[in-house]
Amino acid sequence: MLGVGRSGTSLAARALNRLGVDLGDEDTMLPPGEANPKGFWEQRDVVALNDQILAALGGEWWRPPPRPPGWERWDVVAPFRERIAELVERHFGGSPRWGFKDPRTTLTLPLWRSVVGEFDYVICLRNPLEVIASAGGALPGTVDEPRLWLQYSCEALRVTAGCRREFVFYEEWLGDAEAVGRRLARFLDPGRRDDAWSSAAETWDPLLRRQQSDDVELAQRADLPIEVRVFHFVARTLADAERLGAPRASALQALAVDLDGGFA
Repeated sequence: MLGVGRSGTSLAARALNRLGVDLGDEDTMLPPGEANPKGFWEQRDVVALNDQILAALGGEWWRPPPRPPGWERWDVVAPFRERIAELVERHFGGSPRWGFKDPRTTLTLPLWRSVVGEFDYVICLRNPLEVIASAGGALPGTVDEPRLWLQYSCEALRVTAGCRREFVFYEEWLGDAEAVGRRLARFLDPGRRDDAWSSAAETWDPLLRRQQSDDVELAQRADLPIEVRVFHFVARTLADAERLGAPRASALQALAVDLDGGFA
C-alpha cells in the first residue's frame, strides 16, 4: 500500500487483510491511536527500518532526501538489504500472500524491491485539502504540506509505472464501499467469485471521514499551487484509463509524475 499518510492507507490495508493478505502479527503492529482509533495496520519494524533508511540518506519522512535513479545501489544503504530480507522472513516467511503498509515505503520502495522483487500495489489517494486538514498541524511548521502531499503522490505513481497496481481514492469508499471491496477482491484474484468483497467493504466507517472537501473547492483554492490542484484530477483520469486499457494512460502517467517539477 503506497500513498501519503491520511489518504486511506490504513483502511485499504485492513480491507486487503480481510481479503486474505497477511499483514503479520497484530501484536507487533503499531497500536491504535487518537489519529487512527481503528489501527494503523503497520508493522513497527517496517516503520523503524524505513525511518533509518531515510536518515541514512540525509532526510526524514516529512523531509524526503534526494533519491536519484539508482540510489538503492549506494553503499550507504547496503547494510539495509540484509535487514530487509530478515524482516520479511521473520514477519511473513511462509505466507502465500503477504503485504505491508507504511507511507514511508513510497519513498524507500526501490530498496525493498531490490531485495524482495516486484510487488503488486494499491495506491491510495485523497483530496489534498482533506489530507492537510486531517494531519491537524502535526507536521513541523516549516513543512510545505501541499508540496509534501504532491511529492508522495507523484512518487507513488513514478515508482509503480508499468507495474500491476490498483488505485483507491478515499472518496470512493464514501460513494460505494461495496464497489471498492469488489474491485480489491478482483485485483487480488481476478477469478474470485465468492462474497469476500463484502468483508472488505465492511472496513469502511463513515465516521472515519472527519475532514471533507470536494473537487469544486479544490479547483477554486487559488492559494494552492496549480500542480497540487491539477494532480488529483489527472490521477483519477489515469486510474480510469488504466482500468479501461486506454492508449492515453501512458501520457497521463507522464503528465502526473512531472507535476512535482513545479516546485524544483
